[in-house]
Amino acid sequence: MKHEWFLSVLALAGLAMGAMGACDGGNAATNAGTLAGSGGSGGSAAGDSSHGGSMASAGTPSMGGSALSGGAAGGGGAATAGTSGGGGAASSGGGGGAGGGAGAAAVGPVPSAGCGKLAPPSGEAKIAVQGKDGVYYINIPTPYEAEKPHPLVFGFHGRNLTYKDCLNANCAGLKNAAGNEAVLVYMSSIGTGWEGDGEREVNVEFFQTMLTKMKNEYCIDENRVFVTGSSSGAQFTNILACRFGDVLRGAAPVAGATLEKNNCKGSVAAMVIHGVDDYHVTFAAGQDTRDTFLMRNGCSMSTDKPLADLHQSVVDKRESHQCTAYLGCKTPYPVTWCEHSEGGYDGSTHGWPLFAGAAVWDFFKALPPDDK
Repeated sequence: MKHEWFLSVLALAGLAMGAMGACDGGNAATNAGTLAGSGGSGGSAAGDSSHGGSMASAGTPSMGGSALSGGAAGGGGAATAGTSGGGGAASSGGGGGAGGGAGAAAVGPVPSAGCGKLAPPSGEAKIAVQGKDGVYYINIPTPYEAEKPHPLVFGFHGRNLTYKDCLNANCAGLKNAAGNEAVLVYMSSIGTGWEGDGEREVNVEFFQTMLTKMKNEYCIDENRVFVTGSSSGAQFTNILACRFGDVLRGAAPVAGATLEKNNCKGSVAAMVIHGVDDYHVTFAAGQDTRDTFLMRNGCSMSTDKPLADLHQSVVDKRESHQCTAYLGCKTPYPVTWCEHSEGGYDGSTHGWPLFAGAAVWDFFKALPPDDK
């Protein structure tokens, strides 16, 4: 009888050790989540007025191994981002397995619906927007690779101009710098500018219509959509950066102000370019645009070059420019500030300087991947 009782005690001890092993088996929880952002704002230049005007998903925890009678559960499987790891196999002797580790999902190109469609059109065309003709021009790399997701860049002209001005002069150097790597879209504003009263909303719809068209008909990397523009087009760039930060990877306003700052979506990498003697959109307005992006992107006020020295250098040496990067910005949302003293409209430094085309594309091209 004592012998049978002793065997029962040993059996219960084995079960208890097995249960402890199950508790020690790996319960790996995965971490996932997407942070979306968005943004843009507007201002006024050369008689322009402007205004401007996501989500995180948690990963599923992995399940620990299940205990068998007299043994302990094995370790939970390694979890990848957003997926659950499977439970490990049971082992004998009551030893607990190690928990699974969380993995990180790689961020890369996101091909649009237009990938695989051969020979999409380039050149000038029109599209209906609120009963009006939206005129635009598309430039595609030569040769065009239908299966390769391309960066997409929108360029916006200044007030009282058209896409032809942005293509040929008002956004000088952009096509030469980016035209063999990115798909470029130059649009003519509906109205004399982009962001004034009675213009803004129809032009925002024009942009949305074109963005949808480009994704559906061209092979676009949806993680690399960019906007840039000069004067009125810079104001519009800021509006879009505010409203569509969950879509846009980067923005480069040149000689643009910011009036809308509320309810912007997330963060957008930014290169802000402004002339030191701009009388149409003041230098202070350019600084305000810069500071708006700094706040949205969580940057410090420190720069990689002394700001006062940079400014004095540009003032003293006419037809020059200097750029500096701000420190401490949220990854991957850098902010670069460029000042210049190149001549522009009416003897001022208002407008798109000659260095801007190559500088803007270099900034966009160098941005690390970001899952929009």
